Amino acid sequence: MIPKRVVVKPPFAVSISNLLFEIEKNVLKVTNKKTQQMVTKVTAEDMEILAAFAARASEIVSPLPSSEVIYQINNGPQEITVLKDVRNVYTLIIDEQVQFTTDSEEIYHEALVHPAIGAFTDPEDRPATPQTFLILGGGDGLVAKQIFKYNPIAKVVLVDFDPSITNMFTHDPRLTVFNENSMSSCVVINDDAFEFVKSNTDRYDVIICDFPDPSEKIFNKLYSKEFYENVSNLLNKNGVLAVQSGSLVAQSKSYTCIHKTVEASGFKTLKFYTPTHYGDLCYCIAKKDHAPLVILAATMKYKTLSQKFFDSAMTCFRPGLLTEDEVEVNTVENMAAYNYRLLEIGLPPKAGDE
Repeated sequence: MIPKRVVVKPPFAVSISNLLFEIEKNVLKVTNKKTQQMVTKVTAEDMEILAAFAARASEIVSPLPSSEVIYQINNGPQEITVLKDVRNVYTLIIDEQVQFTTDSEEIYHEALVHPAIGAFTDPEDRPATPQTFLILGGGDGLVAKQIFKYNPIAKVVLVDFDPSITNMFTHDPRLTVFNENSMSSCVVINDDAFEFVKSNTDRYDVIICDFPDPSEKIFNKLYSKEFYENVSNLLNKNGVLAVQSGSLVAQSKSYTCIHKTVEASGFKTLKFYTPTHYGDLCYCIAKKDHAPLVILAATMKYKTLSQKFFDSAMTCFRPGLLTEDEVEVNTVENMAAYNYRLLEIGLPPKAGDE
């Protein structure tokens, strides 16, 4: 429940994708950083709910003003910044988008990894322990950490196109403490995941896609029908695909597009979400033969999951979501996921851009 009265001390600012949210003198301004045009302006009478959201969101996604810059890399394929604040909380920012904070990352990563593990079955369709994993993206090692918590001897291949990320989270002791040195137990390949799944011939029990949202053109192909069709070829019989799919609050149209695209690629799916302070984070898990049934491992000590919570809350979508006939299947050519995302952050569509 939103408190009756919440005070946010101005000025408050947080950057999400290409938008800058600022609270100053009891007014919320939303500005497109590329065009410098104001998207909307909300005055005092609407501030109570917005201030409550901003106050709670800022606790998680907005680094404190006293943050120390641990890394700043501007000469690679991505702009990378790692901050440490006075609480000893680290924040990873890539291309001006917050990727995670170390005090909350397990909310996201447990939900991405463990339902997929819990849906894996043997050839007789009985719950089984997956042994081989492919992580596409996830160069921070936090997905791998969850896999090794479940199966310490799992064989994990991790494909991330940016060696700056994988090197940082493999070798720097300030960062490996958070992924529990998981990267040292992975086979790390620095490659474009789209090209990797086209040419690779190995097969895996579980494949996990941990990419940024499709708010940049370069990421659209990683949510495309062509991509998921190639991923399908790499799954063992009864293997499971897991896809992070954005935020239910901010991206309901692009989320619905992603889910529809996975289904159009030959998968049977289960969609779910996990409520957080900063939005409802969405996921899709999929199998080729039938819809996944998730049985979480009774031996695991989850921090944010339980079987009851998954069955009762995470898979029960609230009313008002778009139906799949309202969106297109995303392809490399039509760039539907990217264009839906642009519309949701107030930018015009750019269909067909390369």
